[in-house]
Amino acid sequence: MLQLPLSSPLVERISEDFEVVDKIADDYSAALKLASGGRRPSKERVRQVHDLYQLALIIGDNQNDMLDAMFATGFAGAMIVFPVVLLEAQANQMLDALEELQEELKKAEQEVSNAKCKGAFHLVATCIETMIPEVSLLAHAGFFLSDLIVDKALGPSDPTTIQKVKGSAPPSIKLMSEAVHHIPEFGHKAHAVAEKMGKAATAATFYFDYEEISESGDRAEKLRELTESVKRGYDELVKVLEASKVRIHQFLLAFDRWMNVIEGIRTETDGYRERLSDDMDEFGYSVRKATTWPDAA
Repeated sequence: MLQLPLSSPLVERISEDFEVVDKIADDYSAALKLASGGRRPSKERVRQVHDLYQLALIIGDNQNDMLDAMFATGFAGAMIVFPVVLLEAQANQMLDALEELQEELKKAEQEVSNAKCKGAFHLVATCIETMIPEVSLLAHAGFFLSDLIVDKALGPSDPTTIQKVKGSAPPSIKLMSEAVHHIPEFGHKAHAVAEKMGKAATAATFYFDYEEISESGDRAEKLRELTESVKRGYDELVKVLEASKVRIHQFLLAFDRWMNVIEGIRTETDGYRERLSDDMDEFGYSVRKATTWPDAA
């Protein structure tokens, strides 16, 4: 399961919306009780609170519709079977190996004196560096998707954020999709880099001839061991991706369907919420203050 935080704009927004519903409902009920007890509260004030209550109920219903859309589009089910734990575990293994190898490559580049060797080390380091961001994204898949799904897609906290979400959510899930699909390509890139280093790469992906470009046998051996560790991490990560290809693809498709459905719901709800706020200002009503009921003239 994704690590969906209980403290998020989604939870806060739903809580705030239903607090407004409760407050207005209590005030409307109080007016009716006053009337049944012989008082004559201002009809205009009662009408205003009744109209506010109707708008607040629509907002609450829309919040429920948004959550229901997770199941209607199949997104909830796809999210449950998304291989988060496996993906993160294997990606973290490769990421740790990549970062250690990158550090050693930088040291090796500084130590060698031959310009051609420096260039070769730099080439390998650049190849490794291009892998890190996307492997890192998979290593933190749960947090990335939680942030995207809850904090961005479901719970924008203000109108400016709502406007940004329309442009930011699809590219964000596209980024996740690209990371998933790019990982297997890194093996081919590493193979191509190895060929440029003076000797053709062997059939084993991620092979680099460190003996040829290093001025230290110990350094070459350490780099070779670290590269093999990266290769093992890469193989295991690709294995997870291949085995989970269908589930990952279903998740990404379900997310797109879900986003299309909730876009209309969210836009409509924002309109009702703005209208409710304007009416409260016009009527001089506040959910943070006690409501007074002047008698009818």
